[in-house]
Amino acid sequence: FFFFKQKTAYEISACLVGSEMCIRDRIKAQEAQQQAQLERLRRSQVQENLSSLRKIEQLESELNEIKLKNEQEKNKLREKVEDDTRQLLRQQYQETSSRLEVEMSSINKYLREERQGNQDCLLYTSDAADDLLCVDLGGRRIIKKK
Repeated sequence: FFFFKQKTAYEISACLVGSEMCIRDRIKAQEAQQQAQLERLRRSQVQENLSSLRKIEQLESELNEIKLKNEQEKNKLREKVEDDTRQLLRQQYQETSSRLEVEMSSINKYLREERQGNQDCLLYTSDAADDLLCVDLGGRRIIKKK
């Protein structure tokens, strides 16, 4: 059996030390590269999120403008309906008033004629009123004998 003596760090050859340093440097470089990639991904994600937020804000603004326009149009339509209703009610009132005036004038004319007719002549309802000897009771004549 051959026993190898354990070497100290001073006894290790220069090529091993160099290769070990290369391995360490390569790992650090890979870590730095991965860290840089991760940072780039974070930045791009932040940019995408900001872009999405801007789009959302723009859409919200457009939606608010549409809501405002709809509200204005609704108010205009409500005012138009109210104006049309007022105009229709005025027209109906005027038509009704003019019909009532015509009817009232014809009623007043009839009443004037009726009053004049009552003053000009007397209307007898039976012949018994002319004959003092007879009385008319409900359409039957009762004749008194002398």
